[in-house]
Amino acid sequence: MKIGEIDTVKEKFDADVFIQARWREPALDSHHPMKAEVNWSEMWNPGINIQNLLQTTYDKTWRVMEFTSIGEVFVVEKRRVKGTFSESMELEDFPFDTQHLSVVLTAEESEVELVEDAREPSLVSHLSFVDEQEWLIRDLVECVPWNKDSHDLGSILPSGNMLVVRVHATRRGGFFFWNVLVIMCLICSLIFCTFSVTRNHPTNRLQLSFTVVLTTIAFKFVTNQHLPKVSYLTVLDKYILSSIVLMHLVSVWHACICLASDNTTTDTLDIVAFVVFLVGFLLLQLIFLIYVRRNEKLNRLLGAGYTDRIHEEAKRRAIQRKFLPDATVGAI
Repeated sequence: MKIGEIDTVKEKFDADVFIQARWREPALDSHHPMKAEVNWSEMWNPGINIQNLLQTTYDKTWRVMEFTSIGEVFVVEKRRVKGTFSESMELEDFPFDTQHLSVVLTAEESEVELVEDAREPSLVSHLSFVDEQEWLIRDLVECVPWNKDSHDLGSILPSGNMLVVRVHATRRGGFFFWNVLVIMCLICSLIFCTFSVTRNHPTNRLQLSFTVVLTTIAFKFVTNQHLPKVSYLTVLDKYILSSIVLMHLVSVWHACICLASDNTTTDTLDIVAFVVFLVGFLLLQLIFLIYVRRNEKLNRLLGAGYTDRIHEEAKRRAIQRKFLPDATVGAI
């Protein structure tokens, strides 16, 4: 119903969710709708919990009965939860990544199977999205059964069935492109200004080179504040490290060429080195520019793909509803 702040560093997000579960209850078949209220504490309950809920600010649960045309009763449990949910972020493509924002549902009863309700599909509201300037929320809500046998924590998770209900959020990478990648490109390009200093002054060349390298390292520490401490390299890390390696090679070249004797050959080698490093720098920018454009194209295709999948899901549920008898056992 509402998605709040998505915190990439702390790997969590705020959300307001509405969960509805339906199951068949034969014990209430003889219960007339106008009779006294049902004592729900004495009735069977699957024990549906939210596994990745960190903290709540509002949590309300209520139950109603649904009667079919043949007198059978279904219990409909409705729950409204506002809180903070944990989410493991996959940041290999940061800052052009797409994240799954999941609500992990578990059932305490081991024989209960949680499946998506074909009668009432899940939806996501875009009206109250806090981080709309940074994220793009897709319309499709997916319900994925959790195969806990394939996870390392399978032995300590609840014994009941699990269902992952998730939406997809694509990061708008414009902020990081203009404020990190472009600035990093400009800083790295300053390393070529060191070639304007004559080889007879190696100290000046190296001082300028080290100043640019240290500026880049300081800039790298600033960008790390936007990321959790992951053990792999993101796209942003690869770009910055590639720039640092290039500047390191230029600094090593200055240290080596200044040891050589001053003649025409070393002058020519210095010019050749300048051209080689410049070509390497331009190739680096071209590679990352192609990646950014390709990622934007994939995001557009992904959006179109989601639209197609929404139509396919609507058709599938429409077909299922045609063949669902009125007394079919309900599902979450």
